[in-house]
Amino acid sequence: PFEYRKPKDNERRVPCVDCETILFVSPQATSTQCSSCSAYVNLQSFNIMGDRRENIKTRGDIVINKKGSLTASAIVCTDLTVHGKVSGKIDCAGDAFFKTDAKVVGSVRCKRLMIHKTSDLEFFPGIRAETAEVHGQIKGDLICEGTIKITKTGAVFGDCTAPAIVLEDGGTLS
Repeated sequence: PFEYRKPKDNERRVPCVDCETILFVSPQATSTQCSSCSAYVNLQSFNIMGDRRENIKTRGDIVINKKGSLTASAIVCTDLTVHGKVSGKIDCAGDAFFKTDAKVVGSVRCKRLMIHKTSDLEFFPGIRAETAEVHGQIKGDLICEGTIKITKTGAVFGDCTAPAIVLEDGGTLS
């Protein structure tokens, strides 16, 4: 049976990349092995400056810089920050932050989606998130378990499904 426990001061809590079992690891660790399914879990972070074409499966963070691009069939990480271009099936255990103008081909799943106010994005086939905060413009379907917040500078062109949608004055939902 699953038992929740808080990480100790010298541990961090990360989900397995395959079975999502919660693992407790040292903050300095660069990898671990899942105690449940024996999967190798990479904990390194990636800073992408140029063009990369490879699958990345890590419980570290991925940052794609303004001139960077990542094309893969699978991108698994904790937090994702995109200033450049990305395409592939994206699975974030944490936040997905986009500050770019791009078309994202491949499904996106994350805990919290954040779209910067200067962004103009197209998501195909769509996004699944626990919560979303849209300050820029997105085209595509958005499904949330929690709240979708569309700010005064935000616009969503597509289907939105959520228990609650907050639409500020000036925001657009079409």
